Amino acid sequence: MVKKFKMDALSGYRKAVISNINAKVREKELTIDQLAELMNYERTLVYRKLTGERNLTIEDLPIWANALGCSVCDLLYDPDSYDTNICTEAEIISNKISSLTPKHKKLIIVIVDLICKLITLSNAENDN
Repeated sequence: MVKKFKMDALSGYRKAVISNINAKVREKELTIDQLAELMNYERTLVYRKLTGERNLTIEDLPIWANALGCSVCDLLYDPDSYDTNICTEAEIISNKISSLTPKHKKLIIVIVDLICKLITLSNAENDN
C-alpha cells in the first residue's frame, strides 16, 4: 500500500486550506452530513479533517474541490503568502496527473513524498 502524502509537507498551506474549505462549506450552507455524502466519506472523517484532527492529503484536495464546486487552486489560496504562479502550476500538474492510470498516480505520490523528505533533510542540514 502506498503511503499518502500528507498536507504537512505543505505546512504553510495547511491552515489556509482548512480555512478555505470551511469558508466554502459556509458559503454553500452545507452540513457535515451533506458534505460527507457529496464526498462519499464517513461523517466523522470529514469532521476530523475539517478540525485538523486528521491530516488532509494531496489526494483529498480534488475530492474536496469537487464536492464544494471549486478548483483545487481555490483551496490552496493563502492570502498571507500567495504566489501567483502556484495556482497555475498546481492546475497544470493536476491536469497532467488526472490523465494517468491509478498505478501511475500512486507512483507520482511516492516520488513527491520522497522529494519532500529530501528537501526537509536538506533544510535541516542547512540550519545546522
